[in-house]
Amino acid sequence: MELPHGCKLEDLCRVCGCKISKALKQFAVKKRHPYMYQCVAYNQELLSALHIDITKDDPQIHPPMFCNKCYLTMKRVTTAALSNRPYKCGLKPYEWYSHTI
Repeated sequence: MELPHGCKLEDLCRVCGCKISKALKQFAVKKRHPYMYQCVAYNQELLSALHIDITKDDPQIHPPMFCNKCYLTMKRVTTAALSNRPYKCGLKPYEWYSHTI
């Protein structure tokens, strides 16, 4: 039986579009470390560091979370900007499109 579309979106990263593996989730739970972060909680950081405006996101298209790798990249960009150091971010945000289910 196929999972509902919303459940599948919860396993994807809003920024890079990668699927988070079950092994990583289990490791994160074991170490009490988040493997995904709520986009709503980091709205300003996502906008300033990665130029992603989540206020226009459609919940049927865009995942509500982003992964630890993208979180760390966002933090590096933010830290570099605060200390006036140049930082070349090689992360290209994934483009989400409307589609039929």
